[in-house]
Amino acid sequence: MDLVLRPGGMLRLMLVDEDGSGVPGAEVILEQWKEYRHRVKWKAFADGMGRVVWDGAPPDGELNLCVRGKGWCYTRDIRVESGESEHRIEMRQELRLRGSVIDAETKRPLAEFKVFPGYSTDEPCWERLDTRRGAEGGFEVIFSEKRNPWRFRVEAEGYLPFVSEPIAPGNNQPVEVSLRRLEPGTDIVGSVIGPDGAPASGAEVALLTLEHDVRLSLGGFIGSGEDPLIVITDASGTFRFPSPHEAHSVAVVRKDGFGIVRFGASREPMTVPLRPWGRIEGVVDPSARRRPIEALWLSDPAASEYRGRVHLDHAHSSRVNHGSSEFLAFGSGPRLGVSWHQRPAEGRSRRFLHHRRGVPAGRVLAEGGSTRTRSEADPDRA
Repeated sequence: MDLVLRPGGMLRLMLVDEDGSGVPGAEVILEQWKEYRHRVKWKAFADGMGRVVWDGAPPDGELNLCVRGKGWCYTRDIRVESGESEHRIEMRQELRLRGSVIDAETKRPLAEFKVFPGYSTDEPCWERLDTRRGAEGGFEVIFSEKRNPWRFRVEAEGYLPFVSEPIAPGNNQPVEVSLRRLEPGTDIVGSVIGPDGAPASGAEVALLTLEHDVRLSLGGFIGSGEDPLIVITDASGTFRFPSPHEAHSVAVVRKDGFGIVRFGASREPMTVPLRPWGRIEGVVDPSARRRPIEALWLSDPAASEYRGRVHLDHAHSSRVNHGSSEFLAFGSGPRLGVSWHQRPAEGRSRRFLHHRRGVPAGRVLAEGGSTRTRSEADPDRA
């Protein structure tokens, strides 16, 4: 076998600040080439003039880059192609914003609270991994992503959360935040009933708000031990949340089932019934396997249509063998509207089955390019 090596392409970059001056020492990282994300490893540092040259770049296809540097924001999703022309990438300095938090009535500094940055207003955008804990009224929050607008959020037990107006880059003027106390009787209270009708103790309950999503794995929510908006029901199956004004639903998960309930302005105690996990079984028809299939997974197509949602983790997936009549099963599917996706061993994933709300309870067959489904909700529908 002869292996023929082609000459590499030329990638030229110029990293500049907002005034057009070079940014020496900044790091450039290749995130993706074509559909191959994190498969090709490459990174480089800018020279003293802010320039980066890669003479072994892939000669064809789009390159997706990320740029970062000490004291500078992450600049992501930079899409370029190799060639003789030089690409200019504008960077932005990170912002360290300082401020204070007081009680709106007493005007006294709060002893304990949390503050974290957020980027954008069109989707849940809070970077809780960058949470800073304030003490004795003082805080510092760091904006380190080049995404607009910059905002920050402050939370304290017993108070309504505060969300700032957009912060202009370079604005390092100290800010003062006044938090209002929660009114008595506004807590979100409820109980969970298991599939057997008994109180469901030990269930994970997530509060869904305009700014808070959760990711559902098999039998639990991912990161539940670190998320203050996920609690565990007590021995009587009850739960309680302080009431943020953006809350609209609660989702509950336990090994024996899943449930979700939407509520309105009323704060009457609610009951959340757990429904048993559904199951999907099927075979992959040869017509759907033009390339070897690496995995199949479920997703909820409605999750992208609202804020405060339940995402399905890829634990709701099944690996398949590379035979002619693979059998696959999703043994723990929540009763949501689902789409069924396949990921080829190489290439982009695609959706090849969609089912409306209610997980199919029977077999799902992809035969001759067509799909038939049979569900618990409509057993006679094909």
